[in-house]
Amino acid sequence: MNKSSTTRATAALMALLVLCGLLFGCSEKPEEPTDTTVSEATVDTEPEETKFDPFAHLGDTDEYRDSEFCFLNGCTASWFTRNSVLSDELDGDAVSIAVARRNDRVKQKYGVTITEISDSNYRTSVETAINTNDLYFDVAMITLMHVYPMAQRHFFYDYHDLDAVDLSEPWWDQNAVNDLSVCGKLYFCTGSFDTTRFDSIRCLAFNKDLLTSLGLESPYTLVDENRWTIDKFIEMGQAAQIDYGEDSRFTDEDTYGLASYDSVICDMLLSGCGIKYLTKNSDDEIIYDMDTDRLTIAVDKIRSILHTPGFTFDSNSSAMKPYLRGMSDRVLEQLLIEGKALFYSECLANTRYFRESSMAYGIIPPPKYDEDQERYYSIMINPFVYTIPAGSDDPQRTGFLLDALMAASHDTVVPAYYDITLVGKIARDPETVRMLGIVFDSLSYNIHISNVTVRSTIESQIISNSSSVVSALRRISGIIPKTLEQVNGAMRGS
Repeated sequence: MNKSSTTRATAALMALLVLCGLLFGCSEKPEEPTDTTVSEATVDTEPEETKFDPFAHLGDTDEYRDSEFCFLNGCTASWFTRNSVLSDELDGDAVSIAVARRNDRVKQKYGVTITEISDSNYRTSVETAINTNDLYFDVAMITLMHVYPMAQRHFFYDYHDLDAVDLSEPWWDQNAVNDLSVCGKLYFCTGSFDTTRFDSIRCLAFNKDLLTSLGLESPYTLVDENRWTIDKFIEMGQAAQIDYGEDSRFTDEDTYGLASYDSVICDMLLSGCGIKYLTKNSDDEIIYDMDTDRLTIAVDKIRSILHTPGFTFDSNSSAMKPYLRGMSDRVLEQLLIEGKALFYSECLANTRYFRESSMAYGIIPPPKYDEDQERYYSIMINPFVYTIPAGSDDPQRTGFLLDALMAASHDTVVPAYYDITLVGKIARDPETVRMLGIVFDSLSYNIHISNVTVRSTIESQIISNSSSVVSALRRISGIIPKTLEQVNGAMRGS
């Protein structure tokens, strides 16, 4: 990336910070000047550029020179827009260039070459490598859904034991630091190095032209005024339902409130309503403390969204299958583009399918439960986290270099992602840029315990249109406390 591109990317990032004060839980703003008087001796009116040194806190060392630093990368799904670990500058994509330059930056400073091993069977590979003491990688990238049972078996080092890692620094995702610790231990985390977590965010997009034609309020205003709730979402979605055939049969020729999949809708809206399947107490222990009254009300609302004819177009639904002929592979995206759906929900990466269209659209966070809810919540699709395998010959080296890569990504990869992917290609107005700031600041990480099936139980009840969610949870609740006691004990090391 040339100097002008770097400056532009950094400027875009700083503009977002100033507008929102929201980037990955870091709300620090530039200090206001205390004295605006210009001295007579001052002749240079150009502002002095402050250059960020990602390695200032780490210092200099030749200890790791001429070595490799290897990632076991389980992120092989094609829907991710790019690789976080390695890239080719020749690709021409600004984020790819930033990734390559970041790696070169670390190599120039510490003499380390960044390498990766792509492995879709990474869980088995990690377990085998640790059990046989044959560690051929330094860091393993593992999905959040799969990492908890591995951590319970003491497969990883605690980040708190790594001398070079200061988890309060802005290149570590503060939401992850807070949400992913258990009993004071943090066996996996993420930060500025990883672009895949951006791609995996559940987003809610809307068609501006359809919104205007329906005479509906601006969702931007609703978000700003703390009125963007699930009730308002339902009200607007109902207003968009138009049965042009007037035969009570909704087809691909009609207009819908929402284009999405049932599991996506459940995931997005339950998370947006602040409903956590598992939470933590003051001792940082995982607990099951479900607000059943709040849950019941939220579930009933989401059931109405899924099962009211004409509200949701779900291309996986058998009712919609007859109307998919002749439509593109990207059915849901096409519906929004054509103005046949007011809202669209999927992962942020999928908004790339809007870029070639002339559609005017915006992006907003998922709606709240009600106006009393303290904040908005956004969720990710099973994001990848970074682990340091137990048995590593030099975990302090791994912590040092991983921190260096996170820090070196903070003013390179992150601004490029904002400048090119978000501001340049996804966001089409300043309001969406600001809304994306809220989305990123509101990221929330769910706790995944494999044999605690609260989430799947709730979602299956909604999808099957059952009103017995509390009864279903009651049937499984008896085993949960004992399971969590075992998990907390394992995480604690007792």
